[in-house]
Amino acid sequence: MRLCVQCWGAPPRPGVNTVTHQTLSEYLRGGASPNAPYVHECHVTGSMDIGLISISANPAGHYPDPPLDDYMLALLTRGEMQSQLDLGVRTIRAPLRTGTLLLAPPDTATDYQIDGPFDVAVIGLPKKVFDTAHDALGAGPTLDLEYLHGDALRDTLLQQLVLRMFRETREDSAKGALFVDHAVYTIAATLLGLAGRLKAQHRAASPMSDAQLAQVRALIEDRIDQKITLDDMAALIGWDVYRFSRAFRNTVGQTPHQYVLSRRLDLARAQLATTSHTLAEVAYSVGFSSQQHMTNLFSKRVGVTPARYRAEITA
Repeated sequence: MRLCVQCWGAPPRPGVNTVTHQTLSEYLRGGASPNAPYVHECHVTGSMDIGLISISANPAGHYPDPPLDDYMLALLTRGEMQSQLDLGVRTIRAPLRTGTLLLAPPDTATDYQIDGPFDVAVIGLPKKVFDTAHDALGAGPTLDLEYLHGDALRDTLLQQLVLRMFRETREDSAKGALFVDHAVYTIAATLLGLAGRLKAQHRAASPMSDAQLAQVRALIEDRIDQKITLDDMAALIGWDVYRFSRAFRNTVGQTPHQYVLSRRLDLARAQLATTSHTLAEVAYSVGFSSQQHMTNLFSKRVGVTPARYRAEITA
């Protein structure tokens, strides 16, 4: 096992906790990750302290990760298995095989359920890399990589760059660090290009009819306190999930997941204003997985905590 002293030999930064405000290498070094026992090598390199993590012989299992500061680009280097993934946009079920790439966003909890052993190479990409590449490319008013977080990816150039970064870094030379500094911007530019093409494809999808949208909205309202999957919504009108997801967004202006969360927040606000239910009761009654889940999203979207909102609205 190769454990790089830059990544594993020093204590965590002061003030870093085990849940948020961590880079990829800090999270694995802290031991909280279920993948930590299978780390084969770990490097921090380049002028931006890019984290490169190689995980070997990771068994099948459930691997949830908390929000981290970096984008996580993972390349499956060995394995062929079925998976259920949530990279922050939607839950997907997909076969994974050697060469598959996954991009997880920063500041977002992710969840991986894998049914077979695997090796994976993971790179932590700072947000500023994407901001710089986005500005240089003139890729639109806002950075939007959402379409890359909803599925597995395959791209030969990205595969080659990831593997080459590890090879160059293993030599522990100035040339390797320089290569990484340049490679991360090529990776960011390539991913931005992929996201733009996928976004154009999604926009080209025809919208849903009023009747179809009414059916889906009725399902959501009827099952708002339960788990509602993309598969359930798509099957209701006889479409596959990709066509449905594109059409729903084109029609409503939100992804299905965003719309469901918005409806749950609307109902939570109504209950907070008109009932004496506890915060936990409100959360579960509108389909949030926990009171904390509701509080986090409520605070982000509304600007105040649920308790503060109730106090202000009922004052």
